[in-house]
Amino acid sequence: MRRRMYDGERVMLTWDAFKGQTNDEVQDHIKKYYPLLDIVDIPACMTKYLQPLDLTVNKIFKQLYDDQYDEWFKNGQKFYTPSGYRQKPSYQLIMDFVVRAWEKVPADTVKLGFLQAGISNSMDGEEDNLVKF
Repeated sequence: MRRRMYDGERVMLTWDAFKGQTNDEVQDHIKKYYPLLDIVDIPACMTKYLQPLDLTVNKIFKQLYDDQYDEWFKNGQKFYTPSGYRQKPSYQLIMDFVVRAWEKVPADTVKLGFLQAGISNSMDGEEDNLVKF
């Protein structure tokens, strides 16, 4: 059974400085509905060092997704828009690509991202060598 993210214990969310999520309306909503959620804002230009998914997952995930898209395009009928561009896959097919790609990302890769960002390392210093910056 899948565990809910919010079961009465503190949860940490790291996100970048995108203005759409750091405005007062979003912040007030989070405080009201998720009082145990601790938000860590990653300063601009630092996501490549401090955002776990940027460190380890995104490249693998994107490659797995692109492989499926390429296979779909190579083996399917090739439809083009009136202006000559390739027709995009349906939203359902895109979601299927996303789900299959995510299922293939090894859990250890996700964990390594948190270690390399220095977010979940042991407090005794044993994993400090994994931090990437």
